[in-house]
Amino acid sequence: MHYPGIDMLHSVPEIVYDNAFTPKLVSSVAHAYGREHVMSEVSAHAQGGRVSDMQMLCSQLLQYALGVDVFTSYYSENMFDALKYKKYNEAIGRAVSETNGKTAANTALYYPIDTVSENTLIAVEGLKKNGGSDARKNDCADKLHKTVTDMLDTQIPFDFIDLELLKNADVKDGRIVLPSGASYSSLVFSPCVIGEEEKEIIRRLYTQSVKVYVCRDEVYSGKVENAAVYTDFSDVADEIRESSFRILSNGKGVAAKETEKDGVISVLLVNSDNAGKELTIELPSDPVLCDPLEDTTTVLRRENGRIRIDLGQYATVILKYEK
Repeated sequence: MHYPGIDMLHSVPEIVYDNAFTPKLVSSVAHAYGREHVMSEVSAHAQGGRVSDMQMLCSQLLQYALGVDVFTSYYSENMFDALKYKKYNEAIGRAVSETNGKTAANTALYYPIDTVSENTLIAVEGLKKNGGSDARKNDCADKLHKTVTDMLDTQIPFDFIDLELLKNADVKDGRIVLPSGASYSSLVFSPCVIGEEEKEIIRRLYTQSVKVYVCRDEVYSGKVENAAVYTDFSDVADEIRESSFRILSNGKGVAAKETEKDGVISVLLVNSDNAGKELTIELPSDPVLCDPLEDTTTVLRRENGRIRIDLGQYATVILKYEK
C-alpha cells in the first residue's frame, strides 16, 4: 500500500483524541516502512453531519498532529459556505507548510498484538475469548489505550513498534534503527505479556544503551530484567522526553507535532477540548506564535525560559523557534 489509510467518521475533537490509537498506528506503519503519506477519509458521519465548523477543522488538525497528511473529504459540499471552506482549507495548508520538516518521534511504544488478541472480549456470539481469566478481558487493550493517552497528554512523540520490527531492527549509537531510517532511543511497554522473545530483545537493547521501560502491573506480572520499571507513565515522561519544549500546565487533551528544518523547531499544538486552556510552556528560545486560521504571527518573549499562551476552544497554534 503506497498510502496507508483510515476512515475517521467522527468530527468531535474529544472523540478523535480518544481514538488517537488508529491514526497513530497507521502513521507508525508509514514511518516503519518508508511510506511518504497517510490518508484519512474524513466526515461527520457518526454525528449525522451535525458538528460545528470549529469541531470540523479541529478534528482534521488533530489527525494531522497524529500523523495524517492527506485528507479525503466526505463532508457535504453545502455544510458551510464556500468562503468558510476556503478559509479552513487554507488553515490546514498553512499548518502543513509551517510544520514541514523532520519529525521528532524518539520513543517506540510496543504494540502487544498477541496479548490484545488473546484477551479481548468480542461482542459477537461464538467469537468470545477471554484468555482463560475474566480479569483479563479487554485488559491489555484498555491499558494500551491509557498509555497512548498518557503519552499524548504529556506531548511525548512516539511510534508503535511490533515484535517483527524489533527482531529485524539494527541498534546503533543507543538507538533502535529501522530500515526506513526511523530510529528510537527509548522503548516503552504498556502492561502486556512479555515472553522470551521480548526478553531477549530487551537484553540486546540494554547492552547497547537503548532505554527500555516496562509497566509494573498486577495482571501481567513477572520479572523483567534490564529494564526500568514504572507504575504510571507520568513518572518517566520527563526522563524519556527529548523534545525541545515542555508544557508545564494544562497539557491534557493537547496534541503536539514537533518538526525541525534548517535549525528551526516548529511545534503544532491542537486543543481537543471544548474549553480554552492557559498553557505554560518551557522553551529554549523566544518563539514566534502562528495562528493558521487567522494567518497571523506574534513574537513572544520568555520569562525565566517560559511563555504563557491562551489556547482557545478547539484552537490550533504553531510555535517556531531556534534550537
